[in-house]
Amino acid sequence: MYLTIEERELIMIYLAQNKSKREIARLIWRSHTTVNNKIKNNSVRGKYNPSKAKHKAYVRRLHAKKNLKKIRCNNKLEEHIYEKIQDDWKCELFKPDGL
Repeated sequence: MYLTIEERELIMIYLAQNKSKREIARLIWRSHTTVNNKIKNNSVRGKYNPSKAKHKAYVRRLHAKKNLKKIRCNNKLEEHIYEKIQDDWKCELFKPDGL
């Protein structure tokens, strides 16, 4: 779920006011899970900063796109992954053999 810079700034302000994550979620009309995950994943050294949070989210999306391109460029790997997904495969268990 994408947050606007205004929502990120409100999260920082509300955290500084010692509001709970659930209360922050209610105030910005978002799920408490979304707010909790954004704070957990985008904080730097235990502090939530809106601009740094936006940058961390951007970097994660960028790496995800690069990894997808790696799969798309390797037909053998793409076919193998497609077959495994069809067999209800769990990604964490995958270790490629000779790919």
